[in-house]
Amino acid sequence: MSDIALSTTVTVKNSKGLHLRPADALVQKAQEFSASIAFVRDGDRFDAKSVLEIMTLGAAQGTELQLEAQGEDAEQALQELAAMFDCGFDENEP
Repeated sequence: MSDIALSTTVTVKNSKGLHLRPADALVQKAQEFSASIAFVRDGDRFDAKSVLEIMTLGAAQGTELQLEAQGEDAEQALQELAAMFDCGFDENEP
């Protein structure tokens, strides 16, 4: 495991926020990587591989989160998870 932690800032763009469906999709994607992945909000860390911890974030539309990853595939994990935020979790909204 790489000792270097990588991070990026993501913003919740969809109007319903980080509800159960996108939280589950994030967990499914995060579990594809061996890297340790977490969201950081107000100094608290939330395991990105736990739907319960992601739901605890209570992240509404416009919320900025720090996404951190550490491990061999950390860079790829950050890119793919950040892309999910960028596309609003593919939720079609009027």
